[in-house]
Amino acid sequence: MEKSTKIAIAVASVLALGGVIYWFATKRKQVKEDGQVGLFGKKGTSFQMGYLNRGVIHLYGDDRVKANPFMKVGTKVKIKNTDFDGDYTISYIWKDANGNIGGFKTKEKSIDNNTDQDRSFEKKGVIIVDEVAEK
Repeated sequence: MEKSTKIAIAVASVLALGGVIYWFATKRKQVKEDGQVGLFGKKGTSFQMGYLNRGVIHLYGDDRVKANPFMKVGTKVKIKNTDFDGDYTISYIWKDANGNIGGFKTKEKSIDNNTDQDRSFEKKGVIIVDEVAEK
């Protein structure tokens, strides 16, 4: 093989590898922006946590509509970025005035039965549902 052919193959290989790395990086960013989990968003969906009140972990804003097909009694969730991180099972669902999932209680003790709205984890805490949405 000629020297120029070897150089052309090497350059093409480097460009192809760079293209693959760029694709993975942008795909990962898109998955995170969409609130999904995993490299391709197939392992579950994440929702922003709202306020805590009366033992109910509320969902934040628009995530209430998105959560409807994912959350039901018995669904396993993972909570992150709080002082009660861990794996929990939904035992009760509270629906808001629009009929969307507004919040939930867990079978395992997660938060106290406070009467004031605790906003210390609002938009910071993350609720991850590892199950596939109902169709």
